[in-house]
Amino acid sequence: MSFPLWDLAQDLAIARGGNGPDAKADTRFLKGRIAGVLWVPGAAGSIFLGVLTGSYLVGLLAFVAVVLGLATFVIGPRTIATFVRRRFAKQA
Repeated sequence: MSFPLWDLAQDLAIARGGNGPDAKADTRFLKGRIAGVLWVPGAAGSIFLGVLTGSYLVGLLAFVAVVLGLATFVIGPRTIATFVRRRFAKQA
């Protein structure tokens, strides 16, 4: 007998994150799956922080920090820095 949540965990890319024949070798895809799992507790924590402090602004800033932090984790700081350099480079 198999538990439904165990089957779901086996289907996640985190469980199959190797370089096998059926797994994706792209690390960005794997990081995206990890961020997809981590954003739920991060969002809940930011809402809890906003309720605890009694400030909507603190909760909103914490939520934005979670989203930007996870996006930086997935995309990578070098890719973001390259994009910013190209976007704001002086055009000669």
